[in-house]
Amino acid sequence: KLPKHETDMIIKHVCGLDRLHIIINAANITLTEEQHKELNRLHDARYVDNYPLQYLLGYSDFMGLELCVTPDVLIPRPDTEFLVSEAISCIDSLITFNKKISVLDLCTGSGCIAVYLADYFKNNNAVSITASDISEKALTVAEKNSKKYNTNINFIHSDLFNSPQFDNLKF
Repeated sequence: KLPKHETDMIIKHVCGLDRLHIIINAANITLTEEQHKELNRLHDARYVDNYPLQYLLGYSDFMGLELCVTPDVLIPRPDTEFLVSEAISCIDSLITFNKKISVLDLCTGSGCIAVYLADYFKNNNAVSITASDISEKALTVAEKNSKKYNTNINFIHSDLFNSPQFDNLKF
């Protein structure tokens, strides 16, 4: 049996209905044959095959942002949210010294860190965000997430710092 929150996420994904709507209108909800098949497919992939729910749905929640995830990137973790909160505190303290801040999200994956920071500091010209990854597929996912939230991120395809694009940058 799937945990309740995962069942709710699957139903919301397939039917577009949240838990409260389902509870209130349970007797009046009719699923199409396609919805029924998709619910069963997702249930089996998650419960029987133990495939990560976020990959099945194609997205993951990260600090209130709904970010695209694929098997080409790691699923954002709650401990990364703590890291981002700490980064915001550090950046805020540096901004108070009237400094320009350049932030690098190395091995960005889904871009969850870069996208959240760029969105958080969207109206602050003192902060610039760069994100890099060796995987072109990961950068595609990160760029998609950046576009979704209309963030300004400099993306660099590189194995760590091996790109000439890093030559004159400091973080």
